[in-house]
Amino acid sequence: MTVTFVMAVAVGLARAMENRNAVLDGFGLIALVALAPIISIMIFGFIYSAKTRRKK
Repeated sequence: MTVTFVMAVAVGLARAMENRNAVLDGFGLIALVALAPIISIMIFGFIYSAKTRRKK
């Protein structure tokens, strides 16, 4: 749910800036916000598998 709000704020900020292209300025932030949950789950899985290997 947080991703939805942060993406909306990012698009709004990108549009509010004068003499700027909203697509170019907001694309990186939107991509980062959209991928953050996926990346965090992947990092958690990596840590979990590393801890599981140590126990064996």
